[in-house]
Amino acid sequence: MPPHLHTPTLTRSASGFPRLLSYLILNKVLRTPALRTFFSVASIARAQSLPPQLSASGARADLHSRAEGIEGAGPTHLQTPPAPEGSEEHELYEELNSRFLKRLGTGESSKQIWENYSRIVEDSLEKMDLSIVSHKRLFHMLEGTPAPNNEHSKATLMTSLVRRLASSATATEYHKLAAIHEKNNDLPKLLSLANDMRRNKISPTTRILNSIIRLHIQNHDLTSALRIFNHMRRPKSTSPSSLRPDTFTYTALIRGLLQSGKTSIAEQLLQEMRESGLHPNLTIYNAFMSNSLRRGDHAHVLRLFEEMQRDGALSAITYRILLRSYVERGQMDEATEVLNRLEIGEESSGVRPDLEMYKTVVLGWANQGNLDMALSVMDKIAGTNHEETEIRPLADAGIYASVITLCCTLGNAVDAWRMYTHMVERGLKANSFTFNSVITALCTHAKDRTEDIFKLYGDARIARVQLSIPTFSLLVKCATDVGEFEAALEMHDDMKQSISSSKDADVAVEKVTLPLITSLIRIEKVDAATDLARAMAKVSTPFVATFLFVPLIEAYASKLLDWENSIQLYNTYQDLCNRTIPQPPDSRVCDAILTVACKTLDEPAKTVADLMGTALGLRPSVSAWITAVDTLFERQMQPQLVQIRQLLKSEVRPFAQTAFIVVDTIMESMGVRVDGPAVAGRLEDAAGLWRVIGPADAEAVLALIARRLGTGVGLDPEGRARVRAFLKSAREKIEAKEVGSVEWA
Repeated sequence: MPPHLHTPTLTRSASGFPRLLSYLILNKVLRTPALRTFFSVASIARAQSLPPQLSASGARADLHSRAEGIEGAGPTHLQTPPAPEGSEEHELYEELNSRFLKRLGTGESSKQIWENYSRIVEDSLEKMDLSIVSHKRLFHMLEGTPAPNNEHSKATLMTSLVRRLASSATATEYHKLAAIHEKNNDLPKLLSLANDMRRNKISPTTRILNSIIRLHIQNHDLTSALRIFNHMRRPKSTSPSSLRPDTFTYTALIRGLLQSGKTSIAEQLLQEMRESGLHPNLTIYNAFMSNSLRRGDHAHVLRLFEEMQRDGALSAITYRILLRSYVERGQMDEATEVLNRLEIGEESSGVRPDLEMYKTVVLGWANQGNLDMALSVMDKIAGTNHEETEIRPLADAGIYASVITLCCTLGNAVDAWRMYTHMVERGLKANSFTFNSVITALCTHAKDRTEDIFKLYGDARIARVQLSIPTFSLLVKCATDVGEFEAALEMHDDMKQSISSSKDADVAVEKVTLPLITSLIRIEKVDAATDLARAMAKVSTPFVATFLFVPLIEAYASKLLDWENSIQLYNTYQDLCNRTIPQPPDSRVCDAILTVACKTLDEPAKTVADLMGTALGLRPSVSAWITAVDTLFERQMQPQLVQIRQLLKSEVRPFAQTAFIVVDTIMESMGVRVDGPAVAGRLEDAAGLWRVIGPADAEAVLALIARRLGTGVGLDPEGRARVRAFLKSAREKIEAKEVGSVEWA
């Protein structure tokens, strides 16, 4: 084997530190890339801490010579002066710990850093005969080292050190290690620690047994906890005094018994505790008060409070329990009086009110629906000097949320807004529920506060909270009511991004999108409305999406007479209809398409025939056919009208047959040029349509015929008079909206 690979024999000497370092390096303890980052030879040598006569270069040379296994090589002036035994080991591990802590502060993965650190220490413990002093120093270094999410690794290392110490370990080391195991809720390791103590002829102390009892209780094993307790309270002749139960033992057991509903046993232990000369502490009294509160025994809560008051033993927790008891009994005046006495320092306990106390009283008044008293207490919080009380400026916002909810429930939008501004001023963050509640209250009960509504919406966006669809509905309506359509579109876009399912999208279409589309059409922003509809159609179900296109098709057809956009939207609409449960198109869509076709196309008959050709094609209403006939007469396109009449005549579907009767009746009536009685008779025949199409449409047919016949050219005076009288009567009924009231036959 090459000389430089020989491992030097470790001996404790005045020059032990360089030997330890050489050993770590040569045995690859520090040779992996991950571990080398903890150390560098130059920094561990700490040239700056060497005596003046030993330079840094000399120290390095001395270190390298020792690493080669050459004892005493090099000039004599490079020899390190004698040091106390163990100081080199201490220096090594102090450097180790220092670099470890520095690594933890770099933001790297603490898990990996702890793993590396653990390997170094474990290798060191296994391969080096360290002194008891070094073990203890390393133990205390570990104890003070933060180990977020790595407490188990830390406990394992400390356990290894204590086992190395064996009988040299003191109760202090065991107690500190037990505290870590208890914090980690690691009962097996805590029991193992107690066994290690016995093996090393160290009797487990009451403090160790208390930790075990607390973990048994924490893990719902009250039986094991009581078994240990019974062992501890055996007569002194069989149990050493160091294992006698103390106040902490009774406290843990009484709390565990009360939490398990074993009140009578807990009371027996309390009596036993007093008889043994131990005085119950505040924790025990508060536990009994909390137990009585849970059981609804408010009278016992008050008796315990008075007993504690006589003993002068009261804490903030005691007052919190008392206030909750008053609130649950509905004794809000008594609760408020206690709070007032605490505020002005009248209580001899010296306890000052904290946020939890204020919150209890505020919620009590809020639950009773007494907004004035709730707001009164809230205003005290807002005006509290936080330096003189225990109220923290950055306390949780739950207390504000409760009062705001009450304000909103009672329709008090102004105070809801005031409470919200208090929250913001105190640095508190409102949650989604609070934002939704206040926005709803303002939009419903204070619509004129538009600026506040928009500011609240802006705050919600910054906070990235989830607003509900009903809230967005109110916001969009508020914006459109004041003409802020760009803001409304921005709100709609935010809502769309928050939608997570087609079910939510369907609700959004009904509550938000359709009203906004209607508003946009009203101000002739039809293109923006179309973009909105197409975007929402992609996230909603096909059935619901069809409703988006109805007002758009009506707008393009009726208002803009835009055939190209109308038919494009109609095709999209039809595609959506075909993707859902088969159903005929909405009559409003059919009517709009028929109307725009007859008003804009040169050959509407062919287009109408194509659109009606499919099973679920165009199905205009009777009123739409009446309008279509009137339009074609107006455009003097009688040939197209004849083609439509022939189309309808060839149809066998009921809706088409009804349309044929209407069109045929109108055309026949318009073609009559005979004497008066004959014309009047034809009109009466047309009026008989009410039996087929209903009175309203029948009257519309008559109105059309009357308008087209004009003054009745070609009729004799008597016939003209009869026609005019008949049509006047029909027109009067139509204008008076007394549809169907004429006895036509």
